[in-house]
Amino acid sequence: MGNKFKVDFSEMEAFAKRLEAAGQDLHPVFEKALEDTSEAITPGIEQAMDGSQYNFDRTGRTRNSLLKNPSVEWEGDVARIPVGFDINDGGLASIFLMFGTPTIPPDRALYNSIFGSDVRKKAADVQKKVFLDYIRKAL
Repeated sequence: MGNKFKVDFSEMEAFAKRLEAAGQDLHPVFEKALEDTSEAITPGIEQAMDGSQYNFDRTGRTRNSLLKNPSVEWEGDVARIPVGFDINDGGLASIFLMFGTPTIPPDRALYNSIFGSDVRKKAADVQKKVFLDYIRKAL
C-alpha cells in the first residue's frame, strides 16, 4: 500500500485519558478522523493526476489503483489508514512518477499531493477537528 496517515495528538492525551476513564470508547472517533483524512486528501491526488505531464489514462492502471475508500487498520491501540496508491494493484508506477527515474523527471505535484507539508497540515487539521468535536460533545 501507499503512504499512511495516523492520528497523533500528544497534546490531547489528557483529554483522551479522561474520556477513557469515563468509559468512552475512542476507537470510533479515531476511525472517523482517519476516514475524514482520506476523504480530504484523495481529491488532491486526483487533481494532481489530472494536471500531470504524464498520461494517467493511457492504461488506467495507476489511476485505478488510487485508494478511494480504504479501511482503517488497527495494530493494538494504533490506528492507520492507507492513502495514495495500492502498489500491489497497479500503483507501482506511481512511485516512479513521484520520485522520477534516470530518464524521467519526478512529478512534484503528485509527490506533494501525498507527502507535501500542506497535505500533512491538512490531515492534522481534519483529525484535530474531529477529535475536538467529539471532546466537546462528550464533556
